[in-house]
Amino acid sequence: MTTTARLTILSLLLLPAALAWAQEGKKDYNKDCDVYTDVVYGHKYALAMTMDIVQPKKGNGAGIAWIVSGAMFT
Repeated sequence: MTTTARLTILSLLLLPAALAWAQEGKKDYNKDCDVYTDVVYGHKYALAMTMDIVQPKKGNGAGIAWIVSGAMFT
């Protein structure tokens, strides 16, 4: 049996265990936060620029802006 075949079989056997482990620690953030997806904040070249907003139900008014962009020019 080749190494590739052994790794494929091993990964197929371990995949259900890995998925179960990943779901175990998953937290439901909807209980603590209001989530708004695809909020339009502007338009550029007839395309909508959207963002997702996660707003905590309790808080002190502080905020975090997380910007991910590979096409940002200054």
